[in-house]
Amino acid sequence: MPVFAAEGTENPRLSPILQAVLKTSDAGKSVGVIAYLADEQREGLIRQFRGRHQRRNLVRNLRQNAERVQKDVQRKLHRLQAKKIHSLWTLNALAFTASQEVIEQVSHFPQVQALHLDQSIQLSEPIFKPEGTLEWNLTLIQAPDMWNAGFTGQGVVVAAMDTGVDGNHLALASGWRGGTNSWFDPYGQHPDFPYDGHGHGTAVMGILAGRENRNSAIGVAPGSRWIAVKIFDDENKASYSRIHLGFQWLLDPDGDPNTDDAPDIVNNSWGLPDEVNQCFLEFSSDIDLLRNAGIAVVFAAGNEGPQSATSISPANNPGSFSIGSVASSRLISLSSSRGPAPCLDQVFPNAVAPGVNILTADLTLNGAFPAASTYLTGTSAAAPHMAGALALLLSAWPAMETDVFQTVLMESAQDLGDPGPDNMYGWGLINVWTAYQELLHQTTEGDLNGDGMVNLEDVIIFMVYWLEPCQLGEICLADLNQDGFINLADFALLKSHFGLPQ
Repeated sequence: MPVFAAEGTENPRLSPILQAVLKTSDAGKSVGVIAYLADEQREGLIRQFRGRHQRRNLVRNLRQNAERVQKDVQRKLHRLQAKKIHSLWTLNALAFTASQEVIEQVSHFPQVQALHLDQSIQLSEPIFKPEGTLEWNLTLIQAPDMWNAGFTGQGVVVAAMDTGVDGNHLALASGWRGGTNSWFDPYGQHPDFPYDGHGHGTAVMGILAGRENRNSAIGVAPGSRWIAVKIFDDENKASYSRIHLGFQWLLDPDGDPNTDDAPDIVNNSWGLPDEVNQCFLEFSSDIDLLRNAGIAVVFAAGNEGPQSATSISPANNPGSFSIGSVASSRLISLSSSRGPAPCLDQVFPNAVAPGVNILTADLTLNGAFPAASTYLTGTSAAAPHMAGALALLLSAWPAMETDVFQTVLMESAQDLGDPGPDNMYGWGLINVWTAYQELLHQTTEGDLNGDGMVNLEDVIIFMVYWLEPCQLGEICLADLNQDGFINLADFALLKSHFGLPQ
């Protein structure tokens, strides 16, 4: 976390924006801030515990480390009568509100490395309701081919950070995971059941995981289970601290590090439109942490086109997988943000997906219209196609890390625009069936975890499936010759490729 050195100030721990606010605010007025604490252990823990199989250990150790570092600071904050104190244990930071005098005192605590203003963003993207062609978007990425092969996202948990989700919608109600660990409203306005007063989040989740609605398929991964974070309050504002809390909740929804109930994929159809062509890294640590834990983080690229260099954050952060928008003609949407992006040494966006006039779910008005539908346009509609495609592939290969699927979806995408990856279409239009076929070829060669080598890790995965064979209808990674049986013939194939790059 950077230490700030603003001209004419004696306190380099305060961010320039926070200093400006404090100078213009009444001395007794409460200001929301985020205090980042000095921590020598966090980065080492993240490096030590990588991937889905280490997620419990990562959560447990991050919680313990933050509790140790934050204990004294929290005690002091309570003594100074700071309010709304929240522990951001994933970042080892504390969010709170306090007067200017208290903030100045906190900035001199030896444990405090930097203080940021807890800013808010305003949801601005509208929902459009024109006439459109039904289901073209699902056909364009060949999602129905995956369904016909038996892969609908079953066994996969997807999540969205958005305006919420209308839990009463017929296409969404049965897909909600349920329980106390499947819905989070960090503002406490709707704590018990999925709610959406705007409609944006409901539309996004409909594209990602919606089931049949009025005899029309709307969701890319209808067999997946979903959970959600309502990062926007009822005034459609999202504070930085509550977004941080949302990311944190996703890593450990039930608050118990001994249970792994985190989602596999997180869709983010939101961004910071005031930060066009800026490298704004407020949420970069959150994104990197989730990816380190084996959770795919998908972002809408933004709707600031058609000019070049119109990327927005966090979509342009290095750990994000950014998705632009195309129409049914495969032409880039006029508003879809383009690269190059200042945070990246690669093309922006990563890829594109359908994002014009996409049929999806609408608000039910407290259940009065349980099958309400609408059309969504923008990269907000494109991103859940990518998240859904990841869910379909993960349901086919549940032992693989999601990073493998992201790579193969890029490399197998239909090249559009200039030859090769470019700053308009990225790697091209995603096609989940083509990606599936590519992975199927790779796994028959023995590279079971998709890391490009056949090594001991592949042998371990093979033995897991040998001891616990797949159920009928699943693709068994251990069935290398795809004859329907796991036997010595498959092991012989694995052995013949051992140590070879694939």
